[in-house]
Amino acid sequence: MAGRYGAASGEEQVVFVGYHGDIDSPEQARNGLLDGMEDDPSTELAVPRREITPAGSDEPLVCEVLVETGKDTRTTVPACAWGDRGTVGTVMDSAVGTAGTDPGDVDLDAFAERVGAIRDEAREPIG
Repeated sequence: MAGRYGAASGEEQVVFVGYHGDIDSPEQARNGLLDGMEDDPSTELAVPRREITPAGSDEPLVCEVLVETGKDTRTTVPACAWGDRGTVGTVMDSAVGTAGTDPGDVDLDAFAERVGAIRDEAREPIG
């Protein structure tokens, strides 16, 4: 499933891509989502992946910052992903305000906190 979600103001937008089921290799599935974004020829990895554990959680997210190059724009895109035995997902910040932002200025810890809340809502237990 995939969707784009945003505030009524249009200033905050996130894209969610994920699925649920019986996940045999959660780490491989999670990394596959991130690898797919990095493999896009119009995208470059600007800040390498690292694990971030949101407050109140025992499970880390894997987060990175990408830069997407369009015809006349360069958009900074923070992304965090997770994988467990029941869900795999990634959330990307696609807010209009990220165009031209220096990738090093992205607060990945703050973004991971937002994604942690989204992960909690997206999870569905198996069985």
